Amino acid sequence: MKRKPEPEPPCGCTRMERGGRLPTSPVPEAAPAAAPEPPAALVGEGIEVTLCRSCGAGIAWGLTAAGKRIPLNIPADLDRGNVALGDDGAARVLGPADAAAARAAGAQLYLSHFATCPNGAAHRKRDTTG
Repeated sequence: MKRKPEPEPPCGCTRMERGGRLPTSPVPEAAPAAAPEPPAALVGEGIEVTLCRSCGAGIAWGLTAAGKRIPLNIPADLDRGNVALGDDGAARVLGPADAAAARAAGAQLYLSHFATCPNGAAHRKRDTTG
């Protein structure tokens, strides 16, 4: 009795290139990993929280006195944070001495995400109007 010829593999290689065996069933593709949820509970209720488009880190959005949005790493940075974030989303950048004093007093200060994101420079918008 003659054997039926085995079907060609879907990859186009020959039986010998595959080590003499053909797969019996297709290998299922892994589902893409779901993006993690932004940790909104780590900041005030009215503050916008998203994920960085470049590195996927959770960021809270503050609004400076000049009306510009500033991305802040969450959770608060107890060692290097220098941005105070109000419950209304108002962000105030503190100088080194003020930031150190606020951290020593137990204030939760945030660090600009531009300082830690590997692609931060690509997202920064500079004022070029002199």
